[in-house]
Amino acid sequence: SKNLTARISNDGWAWFVVGRKLFIWRFLDDATGNKPKTTKCYELLLPASDIAHKAELVCVSNSMTQYQQQQHSRFPSAIAVSPEGSIRYWPNIFQENNVYDTIVGADLNGQECQILLDIRPLGCVLGTTTNSLAHIYIDYRTRQEPNQLPIVCRTLKIPQGLFYGIGKKFSSFIYGSLPTANYPAESRQILRIIRNEPFDDVVLPVFILVLHNCSIQKWIIEDYDIENFCGQIDLEKHLKEAFITKFWNRTTTHHNQISIWIMDIALNRFNEIILFVMCNNSDLPNDNHFALFSLIPDLFPSDGSPLDSQQSISPIKSARYLTDIRLSSNELFSQTHSSSSSSSGLSQNRPFNLISMVDSQVCYIFNSTCIYKVNLGNQDRIEEIDFESMNDFLFGITSMDQSLLLLTFKNGFLSIECQTTDLISSKQLSASDRALVHSNQTDKLSLLKRALQFFMKDDKTRAELLVHEMFPFIRSQPASDMKQPTNTTELDATICALSKNICDQIPHADPRWSTFIDAENCLDPLQQPHNQQQQETPGSVIIGTQLEEKMLTHNSFIELLKRTGIWDSLTSLTTFKSILPTKLVLCEHSEKLLACMSLWKLHLHYGTILVNAIKKVLEKRKNDGLLKGFDSHNHLTNQDLFYREVTKVDELFWQLIEMEETQFQMDHTYDEILIISITDIMKTVFAEICHYRQTNGINYQSAVVADCDYIPWSSEQRITGVRDVWIKQFDLIIRCFRVDAQFHMIGDEDRWILVGQKLTDLADIILDSFVCQLRYLNPTNEKYATLRRAFEMTRYKCLEPLLRIKQYDRAAELAEKYEDFDILIKICEALDNQEQLKHYSQRFAEKGFAEYLFEWYLKEGKQGKMLSSSTTTNNQKLDAFLSNHDTLKWLHELHSHRYKDASSTLKKLGLFEENCVARRKTMLSIGKLALIASGDTNYSDFDDQLRFLQYQSDLSDSLLRKNDLDRKTMPVLSPKQLVDILISGAEGPNEELKNFQKALEITEIVERRYSIDLHRQILLKIWQKAFEKDE
Repeated sequence: SKNLTARISNDGWAWFVVGRKLFIWRFLDDATGNKPKTTKCYELLLPASDIAHKAELVCVSNSMTQYQQQQHSRFPSAIAVSPEGSIRYWPNIFQENNVYDTIVGADLNGQECQILLDIRPLGCVLGTTTNSLAHIYIDYRTRQEPNQLPIVCRTLKIPQGLFYGIGKKFSSFIYGSLPTANYPAESRQILRIIRNEPFDDVVLPVFILVLHNCSIQKWIIEDYDIENFCGQIDLEKHLKEAFITKFWNRTTTHHNQISIWIMDIALNRFNEIILFVMCNNSDLPNDNHFALFSLIPDLFPSDGSPLDSQQSISPIKSARYLTDIRLSSNELFSQTHSSSSSSSGLSQNRPFNLISMVDSQVCYIFNSTCIYKVNLGNQDRIEEIDFESMNDFLFGITSMDQSLLLLTFKNGFLSIECQTTDLISSKQLSASDRALVHSNQTDKLSLLKRALQFFMKDDKTRAELLVHEMFPFIRSQPASDMKQPTNTTELDATICALSKNICDQIPHADPRWSTFIDAENCLDPLQQPHNQQQQETPGSVIIGTQLEEKMLTHNSFIELLKRTGIWDSLTSLTTFKSILPTKLVLCEHSEKLLACMSLWKLHLHYGTILVNAIKKVLEKRKNDGLLKGFDSHNHLTNQDLFYREVTKVDELFWQLIEMEETQFQMDHTYDEILIISITDIMKTVFAEICHYRQTNGINYQSAVVADCDYIPWSSEQRITGVRDVWIKQFDLIIRCFRVDAQFHMIGDEDRWILVGQKLTDLADIILDSFVCQLRYLNPTNEKYATLRRAFEMTRYKCLEPLLRIKQYDRAAELAEKYEDFDILIKICEALDNQEQLKHYSQRFAEKGFAEYLFEWYLKEGKQGKMLSSSTTTNNQKLDAFLSNHDTLKWLHELHSHRYKDASSTLKKLGLFEENCVARRKTMLSIGKLALIASGDTNYSDFDDQLRFLQYQSDLSDSLLRKNDLDRKTMPVLSPKQLVDILISGAEGPNEELKNFQKALEITEIVERRYSIDLHRQILLKIWQKAFEKDE
């Protein structure tokens, strides 16, 4: 049985692979549900291979294709792939001779196939030993066509765009390359591929997670030929940090000493990633540690942007360290039982494997000889089943409903029931719990605390029943759809109160706080108690752990709200006539927890500054009477008191500003090191918060309430927010480094690079706070318009100093992000970069960049540059812009060789010109030339207009004096005015005769170009005047 491998699936099929023989049978009875049955075994022949076949490269299913799924087919199909890449497909395993054969694509030639994952009904995903992926599916349409193979194999390729990998290279440039473990060559392969499972018949997109080394890739398989890459994240740094913090001294243990192996990966019901990880310290080769890590939800951004492993925010949500599992290095890397080297979920490359149960926090860790049961919801002892002591071993394992189904060599199929508290809870609320709900002496906040306690103890069913008993309307429909939304007022208030309670609760597990614990107001059971060694540690050392526990509790609270339906029922909270969306209040609490955790980590580098600032914060609270009972306790440090009240963390940042101002008042000069350090503190903390909003903001988007008064805490001003803190810090940097005065005197480029970086960091945070606030306002609201104007003013004040110190790259980066077109244009003008201007015109075409650029040229008096820089792409926009600027429009039309349009524009301008004869004549003359250039010979209208002007120009000085006209300043005369002057009779007889002749010529033009009535009036006047002069 050396080459015997087996696999079982959770839809009732099992198969053995021995040599080239594939044996398939169904072990569940469809008629009676998930019950064992006796069935016929079907034997199929695998394709020829020089390398031993294995069960991991076979998939059997009744719904491998969408057609089978739609038809509810009872005839299973199978796909098998040989290690060399030969693919064999059986549309019906009952017909062994009905097969289709092909090979993998040319991209995979020569690669050894390793894993085949069933992603029914969209086929399978194939993984090779060299990190390649392929999507194999059956095109049912080609099965109806002769000589057409139905098997399609598409290689999945990571997009290699223009900027792919730039983020990683830039991080390496700044921070240096981080050390990596020296993995053997055989470990640089795909270790595991898993998929999300359908839940309660809900149609969800199929996605897969690919594990290799310490990184995870995510792909979404939308359809047969649509596969989207969602991103990749490297977890090595974060996992090492977690193990070092837990087991060793951070100051003496370096990353190079630590090796990390991710044994397996699994998904829970909420599609959150769970990792089983082993860690080894090279200084202690036999000291191996194991842990189960739960990662934060929504780890991969929905927009597919790359994830940087250097980011300071840890993706680890929680950790359970498994001290009961210990192996020596020899035992760890010895090959597992040869008979199970490739059975379902059992791999010789991974000494242990992982499987997560649905509807509970139970995980099973197993190999071919033993199984460990771990409950992630508590610290209960790990249970173990040892098959080696029974002279048995595992072939395959899978989960079905609430049971673990095993295929063993000696006993065949075995079932292990998952007896967790959550599963054995009664489906009916107990009488005592129901009495509490309906008791007048028990408030909703205490009941919701109780439900959260049950939830965190893995008693989820009881938690749900208690919540639904408290708020019965949640069962039927979300509150947003209810006709009586007033019913949710108490719900929203209770949710916000408990969220704040979680953030500000006294650490119950810390004995130094025991004096202050109020049994009615403290979430006593929500935090897991520390072990004795932790309790004896000085209080400040465990502050980080306490903050992590609060974050874990708050995340569990959010999870409870979503699971019970409360999340969709939340609307808004009204306080002091302000409307605050409840979800955004919860988001604010999460952000403040994150801010505290980030600040605590910074104590290692900026301890003196932070300790002094915390001391000032507590002194102010004491003076305001907010520390009654706490200030006199000798066992608690200032850090303990400050980090306990998470929701007041913003007070610290004001003290940092006052610290800088106090130093200036004392020394009459700014401390550059102090200002740079405080800037770094602000940047580190709020950069993490900005990242949190970007990755989790989608969860709170539905929380926007029309005309709400919600202002994010980071966008509020004095006392209640920190935006003014950042603006003050920005101004302090400008004053400290004298950005206005010193730049031209000091040529220290490195100095200005440093200043530019700090200004950029702060400007980014300031402007992001505006964008965040604008997101929650209705664009038609007057408040939106007011805030938008403030944003634009602040944006210019933040970016303009970067231009002064010639930090063009940083200014351009922010100007692009926050769409400051004025700054972008000034940068391009300063660098004389017309190509970049064209790029921006295309990039921000829908935002009106081109129109803004034209207005800027007009304002700056650079009309010539505007016309000369026009291109084919923005000619149409320039035409539209110049439609109200005829004085420039004709120049653009000439430049674009649209001579007839230019002629029309010049004629229009000429006829509107009434103040200067020469100007009208010039415009009409150029208009005539443009018309001739266009090939049009009908320019008589221009000739007539020019003749009018010539008659006016030929008026004698005596006629002008008689009519009080000055040749230099006289306006353009109308035909009637010109005739009146010509026949006014101020000259000799001969000259008068010529003037009358000109007047009659003018009437001919008037007859052609003007009305008949005007022609008759002028002609009558001429002859009347002539008769009066006839002697």
